[in-house]
Amino acid sequence: MADPQGYCEFGPFTPYIIGGEFTLSRGVQPSIARLRMITQPSTDPFHGTLRLRFGGELIDFGQCVTGPHTLRVWRDRTPMAWSIQVYDRRWKWRYPRITGEYNTRRCNGSIAESRRASLTVLLESLLGELDETPDLRNIPEVYPEVLWRDAPVAAELERLCDLAGLVVCPQPNGVTRIDRIGAGAVLDAVDAVTPTTSYTQAVMPSRVELRAGDTHYQSLFTLEAVGIDLDGSIKIIDDLTYKPTDGWSTQWYTSFADVDPQARALAFKSVWRWYRIKSGQDSAIDIQNVTLLQQLAETVNDDWSIGRCPKPVVKGVFWPQNDHKSNTTSNAPYAGEFRILPEYSLIIFEYPVIQWDSDGAPAEADLQLYAAYTGTYGDGEPIRERFSNSVNESIATTEPRVEVHRNLHRVVVQDSPYGSQADTQGEVSQEAGAYLASITATYSGRPERTMVYEGLRDIRLTGAIAQVGWRWGNDRVATTTASEHHEFDYTTPSHQERRRLSRLTQLQHRAFE
Repeated sequence: MADPQGYCEFGPFTPYIIGGEFTLSRGVQPSIARLRMITQPSTDPFHGTLRLRFGGELIDFGQCVTGPHTLRVWRDRTPMAWSIQVYDRRWKWRYPRITGEYNTRRCNGSIAESRRASLTVLLESLLGELDETPDLRNIPEVYPEVLWRDAPVAAELERLCDLAGLVVCPQPNGVTRIDRIGAGAVLDAVDAVTPTTSYTQAVMPSRVELRAGDTHYQSLFTLEAVGIDLDGSIKIIDDLTYKPTDGWSTQWYTSFADVDPQARALAFKSVWRWYRIKSGQDSAIDIQNVTLLQQLAETVNDDWSIGRCPKPVVKGVFWPQNDHKSNTTSNAPYAGEFRILPEYSLIIFEYPVIQWDSDGAPAEADLQLYAAYTGTYGDGEPIRERFSNSVNESIATTEPRVEVHRNLHRVVVQDSPYGSQADTQGEVSQEAGAYLASITATYSGRPERTMVYEGLRDIRLTGAIAQVGWRWGNDRVATTTASEHHEFDYTTPSHQERRRLSRLTQLQHRAFE
């Protein structure tokens, strides 16, 4: 017949253990067993298997290790007793680091095949670094961007799980299950000493919203020549206060002989060098709300067939700085250097760009710009895709739970110097939907239950079973407590608190290492 108190075996400490408790929780932080034992003059550190024994039932936790201890009076039976903390195998997870870069989006929103890795592949890679055998279930088909530079593996594992509503569930024998929160095996009510009750909490949002990154548009814009005025404002060159009486066609751009000497430096700096996008053009969004990007919203293969993000392209009719007063033909590409000041929709050329008019005088060039840009609505809200799922179990109207995925953004190519057009709304919608479906499923209104069983039972963590606790010895009947869809042990930091600790570890790594 089984000893009703049960036993705990832990290497050389076994003969001295008089009782204890162990609450096993999900996540990447180690769970802690507290062993009460008779004090000894000294002990050696121990790393090995913690075994719970109840009759023929054996529950093993491999690779456990001794942690801190406290000294306390124990029921006046001995002057003092030890309360020793023993960490489960996740104590080792704090040390491994990983380096890698996956799922970085190219300018056209696609992922290069050499860096493409699904969430399933990434989770398997991280668990491999932890020397764990993966058991993955309900993993959505998504491709989160990761940039690891000696990043803590455990923290990155939990971060990726958070993105898709998943949870880490360590199992015996070096297996780690990752499942969607709320999914998986549930508790068996047979032989439970607690009554079967049904409790459903109401703390949940009315919907879950995913906000993608800013939408990237690409259009063709007409440019106009501008300059900087004496007061620092930017105006078209014919409105500059220092414009020569006979107009700019009488000036040579290397001298500006008829410009007021006090303003000549401004003319050298900006006239025929600065061009600006004309307002009021037909584009995807109002030009006043545009922020130009430094590259196009498409990907072009170079001479080595490597996909590159090309720079913005200027084309038009201009003098190509040859020995003759002859302009380019229409739509000729400009090969010189220029840069973009996004906040002013301004293009600054390295050299003046002009054309010769019919009288052989210098004039403003006819230029157009292929450019990518983001935009905002009138209230300043960025233009980006939003996706939303309702939480059917919610009993109140709330603000949504918001998940932000900036690397997942829509690309709309309307005009291209390379002849391509694109709209990635469908691809973005599909991946966003996979994220939302996985996260929304965690709010299913499942009733919370806590079961207490006599004896020590081998109950495994799942997406549904959140905690399992064992108590033995101390002249009390051994019991096993387990909970579905909530954590019963208020003396153990909650899963949310442990996740915050993981996030702080990530922030520390990124800020100081």
